[in-house]
Amino acid sequence: MDRAVWKAVIGGVPPQPRRAVRRLGAVALVVASCTSPAPGSIHGLLADCGGPAPGGVYPTSGTVWLVGNGMHRSGHTQTEGRFVFANLSPGSYTVYAGHGSNHYPEQSVMVKAGSTSTITLCFPIP
Repeated sequence: MDRAVWKAVIGGVPPQPRRAVRRLGAVALVVASCTSPAPGSIHGLLADCGGPAPGGVYPTSGTVWLVGNGMHRSGHTQTEGRFVFANLSPGSYTVYAGHGSNHYPEQSVMVKAGSTSTITLCFPIP
């Protein structure tokens, strides 16, 4: 469409093709960034569930691993046995822990967008 026809039909000056492509790319980028789901997290406790503490839960320390959604992370519990895995994509994960040569039962966890899943990993009871 030439400029005279564009001006008569639509009014104004037709946009430059490169500018239009840049604008379209910027709009697509904004839309894509707005549609990705919010990250979730897992908050947990590594504990001796048959321990002497009130309620039978005695926190302990150890190493905790997270596997799922194409990732593998590890970390250590805080002094009271608590741990956090943050900024996780929604999906299914497996969390397991150990201390020295001892390994404890694993637990499957479903992480939802923008929410926190809470778990307790227990020492095996003899």
